[in-house]
Amino acid sequence: MLPQRRQNSSCDPCRRSKRRCFFSSPRIGDTDVSCTHCKRLGHACTFEFVDSQSQNKRSRRARTRQSTSDSAAEAYPGLASGDFQADAVAGHDVLASWLDFDYLEQSNECLELPDFLAPDAVTSVEASKEDRLRVRPNPQHIVGSSLNSPIRLLNSKLDATILDIRLARIHDTIVTGCASRFADYDCNLYATASRYRLGDGDSEHHLLSSNASPQSQALISQTDGSLLDFGLAFRDAGCMMTILGTVRFLDHFSDIYGNRLTSVARGRSDAALKAVLRVFSLQWLPSTELTSTSVDSLITNSSNENQTTCDPLENAFHDAWSQARTLLRNAQSVRSFRVVYATLLFDGIAIPTKAHGATEPIVAHEFLDTGLQKLVSLDTLVKQYCVTLGSHSVYGALLEASLSVVRWGGYIRDIGAALTTDHDCKLPGISSHAKDQVESYDLCQFDNRNFHPDLNNSVPSICQKAVAEAFCVWRQIVEVKGSVSRHVQSHSRIPLELSETIASTMTAVGKFNQSFCPFMSTCIDNLERLSIRSRTSAVSITLYWGLSVLILAESLRDHNFLTEADITSTMRAHQEEAVSSVARTVKRVLLLPTEELFNLENGLGAEVPILAYHITPSLTATTFQKAIENIVSLYSCEEDAQHGADSIWKQQIDIVMKGLCSLDVTVGGSQVASAAIQSLMQQHGDILSECWTSDFST
Repeated sequence: MLPQRRQNSSCDPCRRSKRRCFFSSPRIGDTDVSCTHCKRLGHACTFEFVDSQSQNKRSRRARTRQSTSDSAAEAYPGLASGDFQADAVAGHDVLASWLDFDYLEQSNECLELPDFLAPDAVTSVEASKEDRLRVRPNPQHIVGSSLNSPIRLLNSKLDATILDIRLARIHDTIVTGCASRFADYDCNLYATASRYRLGDGDSEHHLLSSNASPQSQALISQTDGSLLDFGLAFRDAGCMMTILGTVRFLDHFSDIYGNRLTSVARGRSDAALKAVLRVFSLQWLPSTELTSTSVDSLITNSSNENQTTCDPLENAFHDAWSQARTLLRNAQSVRSFRVVYATLLFDGIAIPTKAHGATEPIVAHEFLDTGLQKLVSLDTLVKQYCVTLGSHSVYGALLEASLSVVRWGGYIRDIGAALTTDHDCKLPGISSHAKDQVESYDLCQFDNRNFHPDLNNSVPSICQKAVAEAFCVWRQIVEVKGSVSRHVQSHSRIPLELSETIASTMTAVGKFNQSFCPFMSTCIDNLERLSIRSRTSAVSITLYWGLSVLILAESLRDHNFLTEADITSTMRAHQEEAVSSVARTVKRVLLLPTEELFNLENGLGAEVPILAYHITPSLTATTFQKAIENIVSLYSCEEDAQHGADSIWKQQIDIVMKGLCSLDVTVGGSQVASAAIQSLMQQHGDILSECWTSDFST
């Protein structure tokens, strides 16, 4: 590739779009050779502006030479009549060619962009008091130009030096997929003005690039090439990041923003994160895989030498979980983003069944509070550093975007723990960033005979908007749940404020149902027509929205807070809709063939359903458990519930139970599914047994 052409000698399309102009082969004279950008975009590679500038420069030089020659002739009359032939030198124009620097051209087009958005401005010129020209380099040209630039950390991922290749692929697939559904820019209520996109470097490229604009595709591909245009591209289209990359990027500058880490502290951070990444990825190995090379390696690396051979994968998972827990406990005194990420990741890992029988009691969300405290303190330091860098700093914008991703991850864990357990939220609530009223989305354009691909491409983005709105409602549900629990414990009367909060939350639930549920229902009914990414997006938001509604209903019902008739009837309608939605979603998913090729390419077992793709296996199991419990509560005691074995509620129980059992195909899923099934059987064993069906043919 030839050296870059400067802005004033670029072709017309590149000059207008503020691009650098590159040629794969030399351009000689007026030969028809297009630059690489024009070839890729199909533009006409013309040089009208360059030609006009060249003519102007030649005219100015001729006038200058004539003026200089006349002045010299007047000052030195003998010079022109001497042996020195001025025309011979002037024809070569040696001096002018040496002085003809493009950056001396003070053209208006270079002044139209601010410095921080003009990476093409390689140098700038300012006049000194002595009227001499002084050239100073533009620092934005340096940003991202090196192969060792810290910016490259943002799109980094795991490699074989950190984790087994298969486990690394599993981590990248699960984390990236879940992050794109719940933590991308349009979901993130902490998001700043600096856009970003979450990917995993390479493997996610084929899932994202097909739906991306040409500008976004160019940005994706540049992570493997030159980052010279990073400043401008980042502002226009957003930066491609990985979750792990944001953590590495933030820790890279820890000493600069005031978080000095000793070598011991850094070692503990690395050890804890590596152990957590390993046990996290182990969750998605097939539970029936006993003889593969990777599993043998995992068992060999296990710390327990007294393993039994009856369940090697379960033993390996338990040992890896115990080791990660120990290393994470040892790193509790270390304040780093690696420890924060390890804490958030560990909090969602399925607790091994064997761990519950240990002498040391297992505490749910054991490290979450301290992890969130670290996040809050680091958040303050990074924000202060970004203020120091200034609003025009590319690195400041990248740090803000990275920080918003990690903060949002902490907020998700905080809300999830508060919804499903007695955890109290540690992070303050945040309102929706949507300024306009939420639209109603309905895919009525689905045509069974003529399915338009644009409808499929729009599903993930609409689901992201639904996620952002859902988190606002989930925070309200958490507050209602906590307030109800506190008033029950204190045996105090229901205050007016709490009644108003309950009514407001019910209104918010109804508004979400009206805005998004028709769209979600249409997606589920047409699940076989959607891509993997669209399927997982629709399935995820549908299941976890249903879970939140069931938790709200359960909280109000158990504590007798449903006293008003209209509130009671509204809550029951929401409850019935939620259990029906969960059952219908599970049924549609189980009717589909598993994504065998996708699973095998990404280290998963061939039979893993998309129900098991979520980053927190226990949350999916809890959704199914709550759905079954609410179905039993709603219908089992009614007089008309006994009319025929094929009643709807019995079919719903059978379907959701099969969905719960389908999680058993992975190591982590088997842990959470067995615990949920055991709890359900202890409470409703006879009813569930009555509803269970099988497909034996003999």
